Amino acid sequence: MTQYSIAVPRGVEWAPIAWQLEGSKNGENWVILDARENPGYFRTRRKETFSLPLQQERFGFYRFSFFKSRESHMFPIAEISLQSTFLEAKTPSLQYDIADCRLFRGESNILVSPIQGGFHSFVREEVPLPAGLSFSPLAGSVFGSIAETAVLEAVVMTVSGVSPAGDTQSTALLLRVDECRGDAAMVRLRMVCGGRGDGVFILP
Repeated sequence: MTQYSIAVPRGVEWAPIAWQLEGSKNGENWVILDARENPGYFRTRRKETFSLPLQQERFGFYRFSFFKSRESHMFPIAEISLQSTFLEAKTPSLQYDIADCRLFRGESNILVSPIQGGFHSFVREEVPLPAGLSFSPLAGSVFGSIAETAVLEAVVMTVSGVSPAGDTQSTALLLRVDECRGDAAMVRLRMVCGGRGDGVFILP
C-alpha cells in the first residue's frame, strides 16, 4: 500500500484534521505508517489523498485512529481507500517542503510539513514559535495563522522524527515573520491533487 485517500460527504462542515495510519501482519503487532495533522484538511475539497513512497512493506491489516476534528465535532467518513501504485523507492530523509519559511503578518492557513510521509513520533527543540503557530508532535507539521501584530522575528528549531526504517532523523527548520512590503508580493498556489496544503512563493 503506497497511497491512501479519505473522503467526507458533500456539504459536511465537520471533518477530521488529525489521524494515524497503522499496518499489521497478524492483527496484534502494529507499525505506524503515516500520521497527519492540518486544520485545513477538507476545507476546499471533500477528498484528500496521500502518497507513501517510503512504504514498501505489505501488511494484511490496516487501521486508522482519528484524534481531532474541526471544532471537536463528531464527523462522518464517506470513503477510505487504499491503493498500491508503482512508486520509485526512496531513502528516508526528514526534510520540509519549505526549510526556510518566510511568513507574513496576517497570513492564514499556514502549513509547513515533511516532504516524505511515513515519519512519526516527532519532537522539536523547545523554542517559542511565532505567535499564532502550533507544532504537531503527531505529524511534525507547523500550522496556524500569523497575527497582524506578530513580532517580526526569525525562529530556528531542530525537529526530529522516527523514519519508516525505525531510525531517528533530525533537521533544522527556519520560520521567519516579515512584513508584506511593496518590494515583495505573496502568491498563493493551491495543490488540489497531492493532498497537501497551500504553497507560498515570494516574488521580488
